[in-house]
Amino acid sequence: MQSKGIGALLFASMLYGFFGIYARYIGSQFDVFTQNWIRNTFVISLTTLLIILFKQKWKKVKKKDAPWIIGWVICDILFVISFFIVFNNLSIGVTLFLLYSGITITGYVIGTFLLKEKLTRIKLAAIIISIFGLLLIYSGQISSTQIAMLMLGFASGIVGGLWFILPKFISKTYPKLQLITFDAIGILVVNLLLSQLYQHNVPPFTLSAAWISIFLYGITQITADFSMIYGFKLVEAQIGSLILPLEIVFGIVYAYFFFQETLSLITLIGGSFILTGAILPNIPQKLWRSCFLYLTVKTTKL
Repeated sequence: MQSKGIGALLFASMLYGFFGIYARYIGSQFDVFTQNWIRNTFVISLTTLLIILFKQKWKKVKKKDAPWIIGWVICDILFVISFFIVFNNLSIGVTLFLLYSGITITGYVIGTFLLKEKLTRIKLAAIIISIFGLLLIYSGQISSTQIAMLMLGFASGIVGGLWFILPKFISKTYPKLQLITFDAIGILVVNLLLSQLYQHNVPPFTLSAAWISIFLYGITQITADFSMIYGFKLVEAQIGSLILPLEIVFGIVYAYFFFQETLSLITLIGGSFILTGAILPNIPQKLWRSCFLYLTVKTTKL
């Protein structure tokens, strides 16, 4: 089952890598609150249609699950607002660095102290390797003149990490589409109210890159969130938090093709460290022992 969870999270990472691309196109025409409520109106319509088509029963929320679901939705509301603001004020690379630094650290803290997951030497090595890869790619791009935006980006990573992990505390009885609908309703209501408060207008509907990106974003959101919820149910929070930063690797590639952001040698090396960090904890212990015994025998013969 863990292999299925890892596969689902890898697929989710590939899809999440598009979010920065969508945000750039949408940001040219929409403000943060308007694009959020429009996109999630589309998401709710689509999830409702899918629930009807697949004849899924809407489950009544249990009292023990209500606080976790509410907390999960609040985290995503904060995440999508801060995520959009940061992506349109910092480079895609720096934003992803901040997001996944926060997500990785949050995953290890929650996994260790709340879920009682064992922090092994392999996992510790993996997180160090991943963070080193992040630093190789983006540390040179960070400017102290944007300290407020940098802090917002890191905070976005923390609430994003909580949003990824909180489904582990929710009962498995609810259809995933129902949870995604709850999430989208929360984002829609809050952003619609904020949009009205700040008197943000909806741009005229045209076949522009911004409008097309909103609809593609919505479809990708449903698919990625479904895979993420499914994947985190099957793997440890610590391991899942190491797999999701692969979005950075996908994001770098997408940014190269869509915005011609260059791929330097340092970027490629950093990406390989992130990939190594994601792979290390998922190598079976038997293979580790075999490699260790093999190296021990070879060293002894020498």
